Order: sequence, then C-alpha cells, then structure tokens
Amino acid sequence: MGSAAATPTRVNKDVYAAAKAAASLTGRTVAEQLSHWAKVGSEVEAIALLELRQRRRTAQELLAGRDYDRLPADEQALVRTAWDEEMDAALASTDIAADKRAAGQPVITLDEDGNVVRHLPDGTIEQL
Repeated sequence: MGSAAATPTRVNKDVYAAAKAAASLTGRTVAEQLSHWAKVGSEVEAIALLELRQRRRTAQELLAGRDYDRLPADEQALVRTAWDEEMDAALASTDIAADKRAAGQPVITLDEDGNVVRHLPDGTIEQL
C-alpha cells in the first residue's frame, strides 16, 4: 500500500483481531489490512448504489415506452421495487388535506370517535 498519512481511528477489538489475523496471511500491516477492507467495503457499497440507479433507470425506461411484459422476470422485479420506492416517496411528501385546504375545499376525515366529519375552509367542522 502507499505511504499516505494515517489518521488515528478507534477500531472494535474483534475487528482489530480479525484484521491482525488476515494481515499475517496477506503480508499487510494491520493498518493496511483495515484500509484494504475499507476499500473493498466502499466498492461493495458502490455496486449496491449502481444497482439502485439501474432499478430507477429501468423504471424510467418503461415509463418512456418499453414493454414491461417483454422484460425478463428479474428486470420486472427490479422495476416493481423501483415503482414501490417512488410511490412511497410520493406518498410521504403528499398532504392531500393541506392541498384541499389551500384550494378552499372542504376536507372529510374521521373524528376521534370514528364519526365522519367535514372540515370547511372557514375552520368550522360538520358531523356527517
């Protein structure tokens, strides 16, 4: 490995022991072994992020006109996962009641007792 400046870091004793054992087999120092593992972990995480981007890209391609039914089963599964993620994000950022209030429209909800109530734009509440 290179001679880059090191920054002191605390490592769990079990991780240190594993790195020491691996270092003796690979001809690395413990610090070099930990650095190697960090790089490998970084690459694994980069692959996972690439797969996530691919899922999203596949969903976008389908929405642009690709035929979902002609995709292989594994790509269909990735598309469904991407769609689920996109729908969860959209639902989490949507407040229909606030949108209706802003448009001056009534909002229908249930009260604490389970009764249907209408919240009018002027702030009054009607039991239905």
